[in-house]
Amino acid sequence: MPHRPSTPIHEVLEYRFLHDWLNDMQTIEAARVNAKKEATKAISGAYHTKSSWLKNAKIPVEEKPLWKMPRFRNVEAAVDTFRRPNMRQKALSAHELDKVPREGVNAFEQGVYTVNTTSLPA
Repeated sequence: MPHRPSTPIHEVLEYRFLHDWLNDMQTIEAARVNAKKEATKAISGAYHTKSSWLKNAKIPVEEKPLWKMPRFRNVEAAVDTFRRPNMRQKALSAHELDKVPREGVNAFEQGVYTVNTTSLPA
């Protein structure tokens, strides 16, 4: 039965296998980054048409005020849905925090959760 070669203890103690593996991983990552840069260079010089510009543009929408009967335009609301002012503040701060990914056409920015794909990192 053939003998197995002995383990190079000297290299194990110096973490040489770890250093070799880390160097290999760094070269692989550098190659991946360079390939991604080359791919974005090819896309950035692409010919743009009107439809490609419109696809990436965010067209502003005019927000119209909600309709109210003329006799109620200057009247304050008579109902308050929050029992205490600190509960109102807590709800409004949660709404503000969650406002970033929401888009909508009304004044309260309630709507569909979207992610702008043009601003994502490549």
